[in-house]
Amino acid sequence: MKEYQNKVVTLFTSPPYQTLAGDKYSILAGCDKTFSTCKNKFNNTVNFRGEPYIPGFYS
Repeated sequence: MKEYQNKVVTLFTSPPYQTLAGDKYSILAGCDKTFSTCKNKFNNTVNFRGEPYIPGFYS
């Protein structure tokens, strides 16, 4: 998913099948694998498996 605004979902690419009114789907919050996202969005730094304190490695 590229973005979600005003109850409209925008996809990066077309789905492999035609979507119709009434189709159901699930959208899960994604992770960009940065320490700041892990901390601020998911409050899950204890499970972060990167090296956040190497200069220039993660933002």
